[in-house]
Amino acid sequence: MRDSIINKLICPECSTGGLLLQNAKRDRLEITDAQLFCAPCHKSYPITNGIIDFLNRPSETVRNEISGWRKYHNPQRNPEQFRNEWLLKLPRIDVSVSSDTESVKSWNHHADNFDLALKQIALKGNEEILELGAGRCWATAAFARLGCTVTALDVVRDKYIGLESGEEYLTSGVFFERILADMERLPFADRSFDIVFSTATMHHAPDLDRLCAEAGRVLRPGGHFVAINDTVAGLFDTAQDLEEIELGINEHAYSINRYKQAMKRAGFSPKLFLPETWRKQLEGCSRDLRNPLKIITFKISSMLWRNRYFRSTMEYFLVNWAQLIWGIGLHAIAVKLNKK
Repeated sequence: MRDSIINKLICPECSTGGLLLQNAKRDRLEITDAQLFCAPCHKSYPITNGIIDFLNRPSETVRNEISGWRKYHNPQRNPEQFRNEWLLKLPRIDVSVSSDTESVKSWNHHADNFDLALKQIALKGNEEILELGAGRCWATAAFARLGCTVTALDVVRDKYIGLESGEEYLTSGVFFERILADMERLPFADRSFDIVFSTATMHHAPDLDRLCAEAGRVLRPGGHFVAINDTVAGLFDTAQDLEEIELGINEHAYSINRYKQAMKRAGFSPKLFLPETWRKQLEGCSRDLRNPLKIITFKISSMLWRNRYFRSTMEYFLVNWAQLIWGIGLHAIAVKLNKK
C-alpha cells in the first residue's frame, strides 16, 4: 500500500474518511505493514504484506465464499495452477504451462474478450481504475502496465487464488494497490475512480442491485463500469455450477435483462456488445453445442454472419435478442450518467 490511496479510503463500518496510518513499516516499494485507524468508530484495519484488510467482520456469505474458493482451487486438484509460470501467463495460457486443453481454451476466451474491452475503452494511461473480484490480479497488472493507477479488490488473500498473487507482478516493478473487502460494501469515497472493471465477477454478487449501486457511487460522472466474461442465463439455460454452490461459492444465473436493470437503477447507461469469443465462433462456424435446435440456429446465424451484408443486422440481433434465448455472455460498457 502507498500513502496516496489513503485519501480515497473510507471506513466500511461508519463510511467516514480520514483514516489514520499507524505503526507503518516500509520497503522500497510500499508500506508493507501498518494499521489504518478510524477515529469516529475506533475500528482498526491491518495492512499485512502490502494488502489492506477491511474484512474485519465479513458476512456469512463472504466467509463461505472465501472457504469455497480455497476448496475449489487447491494444489491437489489443480497443481499446474499453483506455479508462477502459469500465473504470469494469464490470461493467455498455452500448452507450455498447462496440459488441460479445456482450461487453455477457456482462458483464451477470457483473453479475447479482455483484448476487445481494451480496444473499446481506449485507455489514455492516466485513468484511475478499480477492479472488482480481481482474484489473481492478471487484469489489474495489465492496466498497471499501461500506466493506469489501479486497485485490485477481492475477498480472497491466498496466493494463486487471490490478492497475494499480485506479489509476482510487484517484484517485476508493476505496482497496484490490493484491498480485501466486500464488493457490495466498497471502502472508497464517492467519485474516486474513472473506471470500475470486472471480469467473470458480477454473477457472484448475491445482490446485483447493491453491487451496481456501489460501482456507481465510487465512479466519477462519465466514468465507465466495464463488465465482461460473465455468465448470462438464457431462456433454457438456468443450470449453474452445482459444485461451486455446494462449496459455498456464490453462483447466480442472472438474465441479460436483470443485468441491464441493475445497471440502469444505479444510474448507468449500459451498452451491450457481442463478445469476441462469439465473433470468432461465428466466423469459424464452430461452437460446442448439444441441443439440436441450438446447433441448427447457430449454423444459420454463422452463415448470415459471414455474409457482410447481414453482419450488422446479425450483431444487433445477437446482442439484443439472442441473449434472452442463448445467454451468450455479458460484455457491457456502462457509462455513469451525469447527475446534478
